[in-house]
Amino acid sequence: MAYQRADSYRQENEFDSAVEYYNIANELYPRRPEAFMNKAVSLQNAGDIDGSIQAWYDAIEVMENPEFTPEDPEDVAQWESYLPMSRGNAGNLLSNIPERSEEAIAVLQVVVDEDPSNSSAQGTLAMLLSQSGAGEDAMAIFDDILASDEGDWTQYYNAGLSLYRAEDWARCALAFGKVLERAPKHRDAMDYRVWALRNAGQYAEQIEVSAALIELDPNNRLILQHHYQALSAEGAGQEELQPTLDRLLGLQFDLEGLTLAAAQEGGSVSGYFINKAMDPGATIKLAFTYYDDIGQAIGTTDVEIEVPDLDGETTLNISFDTDIPVVGYSYEVVE
Repeated sequence: MAYQRADSYRQENEFDSAVEYYNIANELYPRRPEAFMNKAVSLQNAGDIDGSIQAWYDAIEVMENPEFTPEDPEDVAQWESYLPMSRGNAGNLLSNIPERSEEAIAVLQVVVDEDPSNSSAQGTLAMLLSQSGAGEDAMAIFDDILASDEGDWTQYYNAGLSLYRAEDWARCALAFGKVLERAPKHRDAMDYRVWALRNAGQYAEQIEVSAALIELDPNNRLILQHHYQALSAEGAGQEELQPTLDRLLGLQFDLEGLTLAAAQEGGSVSGYFINKAMDPGATIKLAFTYYDDIGQAIGTTDVEIEVPDLDGETTLNISFDTDIPVVGYSYEVVE
């Protein structure tokens, strides 16, 4: 009865009461890993991360104890799926606590050793190893991640960030390339890939990405400059260089420092509008289109800006109202 009552409280988001009854259930019958696992979830939802980690450890201890192994083959199979999940959840929570990073590495290493295809655990483990100074071990894991095509874009994105910090430009470019194969309008991934390819000297590939980025962000002076320099490095003639040069010289305004803040629902972009050749005091309207993680446009938001003095700047803030995460955006001037 205590276990069922705890589950009822958990489903009603009454997590403190749920934990109380899971504790009673565990005292009455300490061989049920589900009670510890659900207690861990309830504690995490209640904000008790240390308690949640301990509850995951308690669930693991039950399932690792040969004396507690169930007789029913179906229950055995269930425990075999519960155990790596419990280790992974404990490891992920530990990974967000800097002073417990070594503990997280130990837990996640077991997960990866037992299931090398677990790309999520691989990515987190590699990031922790990289931060701890175990660069060679981290790079070996990154190679495994990048050799696989089974991960989702978040695994490759996390790997790319770690490789960016390590200044491993070729691997970094490959990681963000895999992100863009899955989330083709992911704005940050496009920026990181351009920068990584540029630093790796892979200008031909950079040209392809920076050209696509310019179509989304046409008043980004820095990307236009990188694109021009890559064309030049690849031996482009004046006829091929001229369109990019014309765009640079003809910029009426810059949008600088645009940053996308993603959220579980929607997102926002902030940055600066810098007047380069427009009449101060005029009004300009920009239409921002935002994209989901498969590259589909999911909405548009307009913003009107009062043009500042020449070379003056004004802050730009746009919110995207949608019930799914926004990972990319584009904009155009509305006449």
